[in-house]
Amino acid sequence: MIDKKRAKRNPLAMVVDDDHSLCIAMCAALMKAGFDVIEAEDGRRGISLFRSERPDLVLLDVVMPEMDGFETCVAIRKLPEGAYTQVLMVTGLDDADSIKRAFEVGADGFIAKPVNLVMLSHRGRYMLRAGQAFRELYRSRSHLAQIQKLAKLGNWQVDLATNEFYCSHEAGYLLGLDGDGRRVTYDDFLAQIVEHERGPVRRKIDKAVKAKKSINLDYRVLLSDGTQKHVLNQGEVLFDENGVPEILLGVIQDVTQLKLAEEEIRLLVFYDGLTGLANRMLFQDRLDQAIARSMRNNQMFALLYLDLDRFKRVNDTLGHHIGDLLLKNVAETLKQNIRRGDTATRLDTDDPNSMIARLGGDEFTVLLSDIRGTESASIIARRLIQAIPATYDCGGHDVSVTASIGISVFPQDGENADVLLKNADSAMYQAKDSGRNNYQFYDESLNLAVMERFSIESDMRKALDKGEFVLYYQPQVNLVTGKIVGAEALIRWLHPEKGMLCPDDFIHIAEADYRHQQMGATNGLQTGERVGGSRFVSGKGCREPLRI
Repeated sequence: MIDKKRAKRNPLAMVVDDDHSLCIAMCAALMKAGFDVIEAEDGRRGISLFRSERPDLVLLDVVMPEMDGFETCVAIRKLPEGAYTQVLMVTGLDDADSIKRAFEVGADGFIAKPVNLVMLSHRGRYMLRAGQAFRELYRSRSHLAQIQKLAKLGNWQVDLATNEFYCSHEAGYLLGLDGDGRRVTYDDFLAQIVEHERGPVRRKIDKAVKAKKSINLDYRVLLSDGTQKHVLNQGEVLFDENGVPEILLGVIQDVTQLKLAEEEIRLLVFYDGLTGLANRMLFQDRLDQAIARSMRNNQMFALLYLDLDRFKRVNDTLGHHIGDLLLKNVAETLKQNIRRGDTATRLDTDDPNSMIARLGGDEFTVLLSDIRGTESASIIARRLIQAIPATYDCGGHDVSVTASIGISVFPQDGENADVLLKNADSAMYQAKDSGRNNYQFYDESLNLAVMERFSIESDMRKALDKGEFVLYYQPQVNLVTGKIVGAEALIRWLHPEKGMLCPDDFIHIAEADYRHQQMGATNGLQTGERVGGSRFVSGKGCREPLRI
């Protein structure tokens, strides 16, 4: 027996049996299989140990003094965490009523005496995996109002010598076949499978029986009330003492809730929770697929990069809740104005070659596959530009925005995903610089301009710290009197590599940087506003003054 105070490192099994010698043998087999083991000599002691230790697997002898295995199993199922602990009944009784009762009281399986210790270790590990799956499902759904019922296990077997089929009561119950009390046949067992999956499942089981090999099948069954369940059907070959395949023993498990949880996880991983559109991860994968497909088929496709104009103002003025409603409305507009032949939004229903995605914030992308020419992309871009400015009712507020769209085309604008996205992004910023509410195709000169802008932005921040900005004072003279009546202070940048720079080279970048910092609070810098500690004023020529 392990020390109760020692932290468990291995899964814990509890053996409840009044036969001391058999108990020792089963404990040894389980320990060899990687379990820590505790033991109890009767049902009452087993219940007490379960309360304190909460084992992962319980082996219960059926015939015990005072409290038999059936009563013990019922009591365990009523305890905390007892609902999903794996319970294996160990019985020397071979009558069907005992086996039936074992499952009725909540056992997950049974094993007959004399115990095949090799089988016991395999069965213990398998049931441990099932128990762990139950626990994970239980924990992942704990936030719901009602805890979902955990899947039960049923067993079936095929005698490999006679091909005789046997199905446990629990497996029949799982498939809705126990209503009239008759024995479930092999045909009954398979008849519940949905029609288009029935043939393949039957062939795989028949092939496994003939080849005496294990199986692992996942399929759906249709119950008499019209509901469907996902079941996991696993089978392992049992060998006799001479190593001859004897029985194909299978376990059938209801994994419907697990499948639903997997679908929820898939949606969380690959789809945007706010708009329901594909997220960046899924879009990146779909873009890579489009590149590979277009290379094989010598096709072209377009990537639209869409950003809402002055979206920050909505969040700052009306709140993020209204901003979220606006994003959802814009997403619906995109889906309504992108025809199914142009693109798709879901993996399971629409054309897998294209996609609308939300990359984050107010940035959206549209992947247009197999276009005939750039005109196809411009038609769709114009359609979106015209549709998005519609006024949306967002929580009682009438909100209207415009959008700027950048377009890159494969292969001329890039042959990998990162380059195509970067170039479409550059084209989108060119659309904003061109007055917003329009679209622009990528051009190589745009990239050069972006790199030059980035270089100036980076150098400007260093220049402020190094004091490279200087003022030149120019007097203002009254031409009538000839007297000096004022002065202009003209800003210049003494760049260490590019020499003296006039305001035309950097003022517009400083203004844009200021607007970004102020999150759209103004359309541009006004006289006397401060950027990075210096005062600038917008202008078109090198002689624009800075008022002191």
